[in-house]
Amino acid sequence: MSLLPGEGSHLILYGPAAFSARTRTHEGYLARPDAAGAFPVAVLLGPVTAGTKELCRQLARRGFAAIAFRGGDSPGDVRDVMRWIRAPGTPWADPDRSAVIITGRTDTESEGLSNALAFVLLDAPVDIDIGGRPVLGLYGAEGAAATAARAAHTDVPSSQWAFYGGATEGFWSLASPDFQPGPAADALDRIIEFLGASLGVAA
Repeated sequence: MSLLPGEGSHLILYGPAAFSARTRTHEGYLARPDAAGAFPVAVLLGPVTAGTKELCRQLARRGFAAIAFRGGDSPGDVRDVMRWIRAPGTPWADPDRSAVIITGRTDTESEGLSNALAFVLLDAPVDIDIGGRPVLGLYGAEGAAATAARAAHTDVPSSQWAFYGGATEGFWSLASPDFQPGPAADALDRIIEFLGASLGVAA
């Protein structure tokens, strides 16, 4: 349980977690408000690093349940975790208010993402099935992923994009040698505002 001054309004629970559905279990990380109620869910797909864990904790302090796991390692794993969110053992999760944050390159199944109301792309490829849902794209302008994102972003409806000059992929992550505090702080503010508007959480 932790709450730091100026970093939200919720005490939180956080730590490694196992997400089980049917006969399969996926290892990852979970942070959520330490309070009664069903909270909107942010699912982070990509490598589980110090950066994604910190993002989970920051979101939890602001009223989201945040789950990080690699995703894309085997067919059906995204759907497994989405099923786990809907299970009776997760009364703290509101599965009808979920968003997906893709943190880098990961193979994802569009079918498993069908219930997501919004997407955040953090230095992530843009070739996923957004299906007309709101998108927030955040990129280090000097990174490889930014090139494709620049070419695609004008064709994506209901989208917001930011390209941080002088930053490369990983600018947002504490685990990256390319971490940049200024752009990272701005990206976090944008994510919180975007998810709040998309999932109905006061900023």
